[in-house]
Amino acid sequence: MRIPEGSLLKPRFPAALSGRTHALGRLFDILGGLLGQKTPEFLNAAGFSSSPHLFYSGLDESGKWFQLFQIGFGGIPARSMGDGPDGHSLWPGFTNVPNEFLERYFPLRIETYETVADSGGAGLHRGGNGINMVDRFLQPGVIAIRDDRWFVPPWGVNGGEPGTRARKVLVKNDGTEIVLGNKLEDYPVEAGEPARRSVQSR
Repeated sequence: MRIPEGSLLKPRFPAALSGRTHALGRLFDILGGLLGQKTPEFLNAAGFSSSPHLFYSGLDESGKWFQLFQIGFGGIPARSMGDGPDGHSLWPGFTNVPNEFLERYFPLRIETYETVADSGGAGLHRGGNGINMVDRFLQPGVIAIRDDRWFVPPWGVNGGEPGTRARKVLVKNDGTEIVLGNKLEDYPVEAGEPARRSVQSR
């Protein structure tokens, strides 16, 4: 395999590299699909392509700056030998930070953290189910989102169904629901507003 100079995978300084894990996640899907063309019995379905990131920053009650960088998980693709794991990371080195830790050190409350039944795509072996999270922001600030699978669902293979697409919703204090994009910068939030994040599955 040859990777051209100046491309996304072999950039030249000072190319922007923020959010590069999203491209790597898509490469897993593409390479798995290509390598499976000759051996369809070992073909993997597509995954959630990235570890969803939530950034939340602002000033806490004492006026001290905080910045949360939370990595989320999704459903892992089904394989020829079995179902995909639910709510897992594509990257072996990532571990889940306990919700109690996040609530202790950052001004937010995690109201829901659960897998979403039947979101992974039905088949002989089903894709791993995605995660539904609801975070309530306790201080005003700004958020950023880095995620994938907003428009195109993770595809199934060999007759398997696709997984569910990702969805992010901010509920304003007056009850208004705003659907947020999966790639978002510096979006203002107020204290008391919850954000629902249905992490894509496969």
